[in-house]
Amino acid sequence: MEADCSELYLGALISAASDTDKAVREQVVESLCISGRLRPALVLRSCHAWLSGSRTRAPDGHRLTLLRGMALIVGEAVERIEQALAREVIAATGAELLTPADKAGLPRQEAAGQLLVALGRGFVNDVLELILGEVKPGVFPHPMVLRTLGNLASSNVESWAPHLPQVLTVLLPVFGLVKENGHICALTSALGLIAESVLEYLRPSDKAPEPTLANLESFSGDIYALYKNRLSKWLQEKDAKVRAAILEALGHMVPLLPHDRLEEELPRLLPQLLSLYARPPGGLPVTHCLLALLGASVGTGSWGLRGQADKLLAALHGQLCAPLAPGDQPGLRHREGVLACFALLAREWPQPVAQFVLGQMAGDSAGCQRAPNLTVLARLVDTVPSELRGRKAQMVTAVQATLPDDCAAVKRAALKTISSLTNHGYLGSPEGAALVEYVVGLCAVPAEEGTGRARGPREASEEAPAEELRAMAETLMEELAGAEATDSLVWPALLRFVTPVPYTQALPSLCRSLEKVARRRQESGTLRRHGDAGPGLPSPQALLARLLTVSTAPDPAGGRCQAALRLLLALGPTVHPSVEGLWEEEIPELLRQLEGDPGSGLAQECWDERLLLFLSRSLEAVADEEWSRELADQMLQQGSQLAGCPRERGFLFQCRGVTLKQTGSREAVRAQLQEMLQSAQYRQAPERQGLALGIGLCAARHLDDALSQLEDFARRHLTQSGETLANLVKGKLVNEETEAVRSGILLCYGQVARWAPADWLQSSFGADILALVLLLYQSGLPASRGRARYPPTLKLSLVQAVTLTARTILDNVPRLSRHCPAKGELLSCLGEIISGEPRELTGSPLRESAMAACAYLIRLEPASSEDFTLQLLSCCVDSVIGLGPVGSGMGEEESQTQQASACLLGLLKQALLQDLSPTGLRSIFKALEGWVVSGRDYERRRALEQTAELLRLFLGSLSMQTVVNRYNLEEVVGRLVPRCADPSVAVRHLALDCLCVLFYIQLRYEGYPAERREVSVERLRALKEESWGEGEGGSRLQTCWALARVISERMSRHQLRGLLAALCQGLTDDHPACASTAAAVLHAVLGRQGQDLQDEVAELLGGLCPRLGEDSTQPAAMRGLSILAWHHARAAVSALLAGGPDPCQPAGRQVWGWLGGRPVLGPRVVGRLLDELDGALRWAEGSAPAPPGPGRRASRPIEAAHALREVLSHPESGPAIDSLYPRLLGTLLVLCSCAGKPPPPPGPPGPSGKRAPGIEAARPEDFDFRSYAAATLKELLGRRAGVTGSMEEGGGWQLMTDPETLHVGVALLAGAMASGTRPHLPALVEFLAASLNRHTSQRATVAAFFSEMVRRRVPFDPGHMDILVSGLLRCLLDNSPATRLLVVKGLGDVAVRDPATIRRYSTKLLAAILTAMDQVDAPHPDVTLEALSGLSKVLAQLREGHVRDILVNLCLAVRPFFEDGCARVRSSALCLFGALSTFAVGESRAVLLEQVHSTLVGLLLYLNHGSPEVSEASRQVLALGGHLLGSDKLCAAFQAEFQRGPGQGYWDFVSGLTKSVVRDLPDHTQTYLSSSLRFCRNPSPAIRANATIFVGHLLKDMPKERNPLWEGDDHAHETIASMIRDPDPRVRVTAARTLSLFA
Repeated sequence: MEADCSELYLGALISAASDTDKAVREQVVESLCISGRLRPALVLRSCHAWLSGSRTRAPDGHRLTLLRGMALIVGEAVERIEQALAREVIAATGAELLTPADKAGLPRQEAAGQLLVALGRGFVNDVLELILGEVKPGVFPHPMVLRTLGNLASSNVESWAPHLPQVLTVLLPVFGLVKENGHICALTSALGLIAESVLEYLRPSDKAPEPTLANLESFSGDIYALYKNRLSKWLQEKDAKVRAAILEALGHMVPLLPHDRLEEELPRLLPQLLSLYARPPGGLPVTHCLLALLGASVGTGSWGLRGQADKLLAALHGQLCAPLAPGDQPGLRHREGVLACFALLAREWPQPVAQFVLGQMAGDSAGCQRAPNLTVLARLVDTVPSELRGRKAQMVTAVQATLPDDCAAVKRAALKTISSLTNHGYLGSPEGAALVEYVVGLCAVPAEEGTGRARGPREASEEAPAEELRAMAETLMEELAGAEATDSLVWPALLRFVTPVPYTQALPSLCRSLEKVARRRQESGTLRRHGDAGPGLPSPQALLARLLTVSTAPDPAGGRCQAALRLLLALGPTVHPSVEGLWEEEIPELLRQLEGDPGSGLAQECWDERLLLFLSRSLEAVADEEWSRELADQMLQQGSQLAGCPRERGFLFQCRGVTLKQTGSREAVRAQLQEMLQSAQYRQAPERQGLALGIGLCAARHLDDALSQLEDFARRHLTQSGETLANLVKGKLVNEETEAVRSGILLCYGQVARWAPADWLQSSFGADILALVLLLYQSGLPASRGRARYPPTLKLSLVQAVTLTARTILDNVPRLSRHCPAKGELLSCLGEIISGEPRELTGSPLRESAMAACAYLIRLEPASSEDFTLQLLSCCVDSVIGLGPVGSGMGEEESQTQQASACLLGLLKQALLQDLSPTGLRSIFKALEGWVVSGRDYERRRALEQTAELLRLFLGSLSMQTVVNRYNLEEVVGRLVPRCADPSVAVRHLALDCLCVLFYIQLRYEGYPAERREVSVERLRALKEESWGEGEGGSRLQTCWALARVISERMSRHQLRGLLAALCQGLTDDHPACASTAAAVLHAVLGRQGQDLQDEVAELLGGLCPRLGEDSTQPAAMRGLSILAWHHARAAVSALLAGGPDPCQPAGRQVWGWLGGRPVLGPRVVGRLLDELDGALRWAEGSAPAPPGPGRRASRPIEAAHALREVLSHPESGPAIDSLYPRLLGTLLVLCSCAGKPPPPPGPPGPSGKRAPGIEAARPEDFDFRSYAAATLKELLGRRAGVTGSMEEGGGWQLMTDPETLHVGVALLAGAMASGTRPHLPALVEFLAASLNRHTSQRATVAAFFSEMVRRRVPFDPGHMDILVSGLLRCLLDNSPATRLLVVKGLGDVAVRDPATIRRYSTKLLAAILTAMDQVDAPHPDVTLEALSGLSKVLAQLREGHVRDILVNLCLAVRPFFEDGCARVRSSALCLFGALSTFAVGESRAVLLEQVHSTLVGLLLYLNHGSPEVSEASRQVLALGGHLLGSDKLCAAFQAEFQRGPGQGYWDFVSGLTKSVVRDLPDHTQTYLSSSLRFCRNPSPAIRANATIFVGHLLKDMPKERNPLWEGDDHAHETIASMIRDPDPRVRVTAARTLSLFA
């Protein structure tokens, strides 16, 4: 019976091989292989029987699948197949191989051939007999026969080799039967595979070869005959495929040809092969064949090859020069093969091959073949270096001839060739210097330079970027430096490229290479000493000047500076013996400074100073004026070559200044100074700066000479430019070059003043320099054009010269006089310069430098007038504070702004120190006063920052000996008070700081000691630390009161007038908060000092109402209104309710808002308004009188609603709200259910400035209570942190305005209130429960609110909990599904409270939820889900005794939902069923065990369901109830499946599970089988596939006595067999795999 089942299912598999789905067919093949591993004979016999009996009616695809499966089976189990069966399969497969087929049937024939090859591994004789038997005399065999024969030889080398003579005997006659090109391809391909097999067999190995193959002569003659008679002729065929097949076969056959025969054929074969290069397929196939031919001929002394050498070399060279398309991988392999051919020929004839290549290079006049020639030459040098050493000079010369080519491909090939020559020592000849120069030149190519001229397609495909060539050249230079044998060539060749400017880019690698060579030569003692530079090499002074110049750029990334310094250290003995020891100390220190922090960089000016100090110390160590003059001459010469490098030229000027400082000859100094002044390019800023510093350094020793040369040069230059002394004074127009020269002269005078020796200075030296500088500056342009038209360069030069000179005067005051007659004019010029600067940042330091110069000049004598100083300071303040704002992320602009502010502060401090008095302080504040009240935050902040620093300086510098009564600082206090409420936090802090300092100045003038700290002032300072967010609210009021207190205590009576005047000006401040603060301080001061103003209060109140809408007076008006309401509270409330200002109008809004914010009046006002709203529901439902028409006042509820809105909107109405909070919330929630119109458009904002939309004034007839209630709730709950945030995130306020989504919004609101308003919830619950008695329309609102209260677990007492549950049960009968959903959700959440609550309500909850499940309709699955969830929550809190009587009913109620159409319902039902396992104790265990057995199969099938949530729910059920089955193996299997994750290894899981089921639960296997068979008809394909897997494994593991397969159960047979024909391919794939179990 088992055999019948196996054959039955195997037949089903074989039938499924014709499936149209590829995945099914692949699974059939895999299943056949699985079955074949166990029973190879049965599977092969079944397939063979089907192939033999169904060939005429089955499609090729069906047979193809079976043949593939059979080939895999045979490949794995060939040794287990009997001879007889193998012969039957071989015969059937041979028939498949030879069956005629069209193009679609070729895969079937190939599969048949693969099966024969697999069978050949064990039955080679039978397979060969079949194949060779198909080779009939006089008939060309089938091409597949030949292909199979070749594959058999290739895959069975050892077992097939003894049959080679027989095979050749059969094949040789076939060559005479060729009639078409297809025959040739098939035959030659087979012959090539056979030859390849022979070569593989004859390779050296541990096994001894077959005696018949031990000698090639046994069959090489036959191979030669085939070549001679057939293949050599077929090579001339026109078909490219034929030639390709022959070339591939020849590549394997040539090594097997007899040597003498090969010699005979070479004269004919080589030309024939070379001619094929011009015909398709050409290229790679020909080269491979040619490479095999050369491999067989080279080294044998072949005379035939020598005779064809010229033609061969020419052909190979032509192939190498052929164009190559980009990305052509076959072409690259072909080129590499050609180079391999050259290498083979070079080993045989090195000299002729080298001569040929050199000849090609010499004859390439057009330069089109340079790259290929260089590539071949490099390969030759690498292949036979010793044989070609005699030609190294010739090779170097040939390479040198290609160097002028600017093609990148040629450059790359040249570099590779030079590398090969270097590695093999070919560069020792003198001609190698040109190659070294070429490498250095490529290293000097800038990174942005192009890759050369346009070339042909091949060269264009090989173009390399300049960066790549430069990297190759640098690597090659390191190789040159590392080759010790080439020192004599490399050292002078590289050294001469250090000084030429065109090779600057190559200096990093050049210096590193030279350093390496220098170190090696120094160790060997061959490094030349001082004064022996060698012919054509740079002098020591030239090297020092050049290396110092390139070291001026500290570039850690590029490394040029470090490399130059290291080379300089290595060249120390060569430069001068006296500096060797000094440099060993100094240069490493410089290198450490460079490499200490590569990320931060090094300031250029600081680095230049260090290099100049290094040069100065070096010159002191040399102490040789002649040597120093030679160094100066070299600097002059190199400077003339650096025409386009102003920074390097400027540094050379500085170096020359250091050199002149060490020179004692005045004639030489004058000559050098004159040349420096004449050769400088004054339009270049770095060069001007360098020249000025160089002359200044020279003036440190030669002051008179420097001044005289400057004067002579200025006179000469101006005369040459058409200027005379009279023109200088008149200001005649001059050209730009003259202005640049004048700028340079100004800088020179400044540096001369800086570096002039103090011992030589006269008293008027500084003043004379400043006068001369002023004269030079003023003569630049005619007065008619204005000084503002001066070039920026001239302005900056003036500023720098004035700064340097004035600083020199101040640093040497005992020796130099501070009196400067030109001070006033210079300050005027500087002020004009500052005024002319734009208000935006330009990156120019002119503004900052000019202010710094003013700060120095202002300290000189004579003192300036107050008006002049104020004008100058105002100019500077306007220029800096008026700068535009700095955006985020603009670090450079922010740094420049900070620098400008610092320079301005320095100037203001110096001006204050010149007049340290209240008058002087007030005068300076006048320059800042206008900016303190600017409309831009950043301008006010800058002005107050300056003010704060000046006040601190004033207080710190104050020294009082007597009490002063009048000190006139009250106006400053009054101007700063409004800024304490500035919208900018920084401005507020600064204003408070300034006021604190002012009050301490006041205390100091009153005689208090400096160390005393006043409590009231310190309290004011502490308020700064408690600064508020936006300048509004209580913190601002605290600041106002503190200010008023300090002012009242510290300001004397005579100071009040100025103070109040300033505060009144603050009322018109552009910022409302500032104006309000000014008014608050004003009222507080009047209130504290004017108790007799009671009569004026009424008058003030009468005039306040018309001005409530004016922003400038609003704070004062509101304050007066609050005073009135406080004194007349009862009467005011009564009047407003009876007929006061309309709350919809601005005046009424103001009044109600302020009344609600009063601590005493607020609760009474709110209570009265809520009483008025009691009739709102009746009015909305039509039971109250209709609202008035247009033009009349609204009815009392609407008017009360508007008034309540204004009360709640006031920021200080908290006490009133808190006292009536539950009633207020309940009333607004009830109002949300009122029918009404959409909310009106928003009106003008109320006094609070911020009002939620939808609560503004509207016409009474358009009033909507729902929108009003929602918006008012939003504003009311906004006072509770976290409530409005949750509502805003969930869109709750919008949901509450829509009747369809009202319950959702109420639930969100209840959830937010559960945490934010918990103390008020009991009273609110009572209010809402009472509303159910009056209005049934409130059910949805109450249900949503109560349900959310339960879900949030608000801790109610039992009485209030009864109210909640009762209210929910009353709402359960509502017709709305949404309301019922809310009720079920709330009832379920009751179960998650404390155990006492559960025991109290369990019966009611279970009954109510089960009732809800019975009443739920299909269109509302959410109610079902919530009911299931509620049952889970309730059951989780109960014990077995509570549910014992209804447990079966619960299971029966839940199980129908396992097959629900909604996946969420199914997963929830499964989870609930799993939760019932907790009651599996006592009497309930048997009941639950029975239910688990009934549902186990379904649970197992759901594990691999398409829905992840259903699969996860099934896992949970098995995890909870699996232990009830009583099988540890099953529980372990469940746990292993849970760890793998959904859908992973389901097949293996079921395989192990069924074994445990059969072993541990034998009595239930029939039940499981029946259930799984029913699931095979499930609508879901995934369930059907899982059921098929379960049925298959269960039937496989069941014992014979219980197995339906052994009892002839037709139903089980039909079900299993039918699954392979399922409509879904996934099921068919699973069925095919399952059928492999019954092999």
